[in-house]
Amino acid sequence: HGGRPILLLSSHYDSPPGSPGAESSASSTAVLIELARLLRRGGGPRALRFMACAYEQQPLSDGSSGRRFSMRHFISRKDPLALELQLESLGVWRGTRSQHLPFPWSTVLPSRSDYLLLIGGFDARAPLLELVGKLRTAGRVPVEGIAGPAFWPGLSWCDRVSLLDEGPPRILVSDTGYWRH
Repeated sequence: HGGRPILLLSSHYDSPPGSPGAESSASSTAVLIELARLLRRGGGPRALRFMACAYEQQPLSDGSSGRRFSMRHFISRKDPLALELQLESLGVWRGTRSQHLPFPWSTVLPSRSDYLLLIGGFDARAPLLELVGKLRTAGRVPVEGIAGPAFWPGLSWCDRVSLLDEGPPRILVSDTGYWRH
């Protein structure tokens, strides 16, 4: 990384117990692989690391998740992690199907389901707003972004267990599929 702070892009690939498999964020892992291909030359102000983890839905024997296990590895190496973009449920959706947003999201987000949502804690507010601005300028996909307190529904979706106590600030990137299903 040459002393540069690290931007970690992550996803997971597994399935909840009792499911047929196939898609518990396999789409976000495909996006992660494509981002690695597109960004392979680097050259930005941050070094890039890509991480795809299993065992989000089914904990490891010590009760931790694949992401928590991997984050502990990064932290123990003292890697200068500046920010994590956690990719979650990134599929394709056409149309403006409505979704059922819980409070307080229902007061600040559109009820339509045709946008990319970036959410993070207050510690991720500055990079979140910067990324939302850049994505909106690019104009290819509608984008919404929210930084809020950790107790808001959705901010603890990182592994369904809050990781706000470990590692760098993180921004969850989702297509809001969770609220459509």
